[in-house]
Amino acid sequence: MSFLFPQYFWLLLLLFLIMLWRRKSKESDIVNQAKQKLILIYIALFMIIIALSRPVLNEGVVKQEYEGSEIVIALDLSYSMQAKDIKPNRLEASKEMIKRLISARVHDRFALLGFTSNAIILSPLSSDAELLSHQLDLISSETIITKGTNMASVLDLSIKLSEVKQKNLIIVGDGADKQDFSKEIAFAKDNGLSISMVIMATSAGARLKDKHGKWLKDSSGHLVITAKNNKVKKLCLASGGVFVD
Repeated sequence: MSFLFPQYFWLLLLLFLIMLWRRKSKESDIVNQAKQKLILIYIALFMIIIALSRPVLNEGVVKQEYEGSEIVIALDLSYSMQAKDIKPNRLEASKEMIKRLISARVHDRFALLGFTSNAIILSPLSSDAELLSHQLDLISSETIITKGTNMASVLDLSIKLSEVKQKNLIIVGDGADKQDFSKEIAFAKDNGLSISMVIMATSAGARLKDKHGKWLKDSSGHLVITAKNNKVKKLCLASGGVFVD
């Protein structure tokens, strides 16, 4: 045991001097009942001084069982997430969906990743829903200019964030445009990674505008239309995850 404010122990000296002075006075004239009250006052003063010194137990290792799961959520931050086939756009709708998921699963810990051509950590594992929600609010559509996506970087970073044997990854996005996920499937199986996907796009898709407000076109001059990629469903099922359309 230690004390946060040991300087208050100087008051014990003052208390001792008061008791000594009272003993030398004509205490014989005090009736027994008054003596008993005086003793109680001394004890109370002693306890107050001890309380002021703030006794604390020294720090030790506290073991606490944790019943929830560890889940990594990866949010697609590529330019196609600005499409408005889901209102107000794919990115904002995805952020709100993730907030609801985190709030509903109060016993789980979540880590947040953002990814385009590379994956970055938005938040390490945490059960603080308010903190995670704040991190999502910091993401702005206006700052996203990258048009590519790289799911391999997401898988690699997600296994480094979670220390449990069976790792859970939820990817929220439009599925990118990759058609062959064989390498990602092999990686997930080798590392015990269960991948689920929440598709935040429609089959019809939507056109995209550039920063000047003009419709994006490909090298052939055709309008760029971005739609959901159902090919990613194979990755989810092969890794033991679920595919949510």
